[in-house]
Amino acid sequence: MSEMIMLEHRDLEDIVSQVWTSLMDQEPANTAPWDPVASDVVAAGVAISGCWNGWVIVETSQQGALDLASTLFDLPMDEIAPSDLADALGEVANIVGGSVKSTLAGTAQLSLPSVEQGPSTIAGLSEASLQVHAAWHSHPLRISVLDDNSKNMQEQS
Repeated sequence: MSEMIMLEHRDLEDIVSQVWTSLMDQEPANTAPWDPVASDVVAAGVAISGCWNGWVIVETSQQGALDLASTLFDLPMDEIAPSDLADALGEVANIVGGSVKSTLAGTAQLSLPSVEQGPSTIAGLSEASLQVHAAWHSHPLRISVLDDNSKNMQEQS
């Protein structure tokens, strides 16, 4: 039987703040919702399955992903390969997803990260249960927690 996620907006903000502070040495600033241009988005997501089923997705701009990879790998931006972008954003999604998973009362598994260009279709869901909009180094960030209602409803039946 699937439980409801007990994570609240402030909890997700705290997770994002802790991850960015520990990995990038700078807390992101909360901002108004980001309306991205499709060609300028990089998204990474991890699925959580078990006592609760859903997704955690991290989205930023191409330049934001480049800056993030440069910071994480301590490399100049002109030395960052496309695979480094995917690795960096996937790792951030993995860490945020693991933090979200740790708030669950039951047992759950975390998938490997999926990374794609353009607005996220990773989860195949349109609405986030929770969403944090922030900026880091002037780059937009959107971190979403999506409840996979179809799986959660099937397990409750």
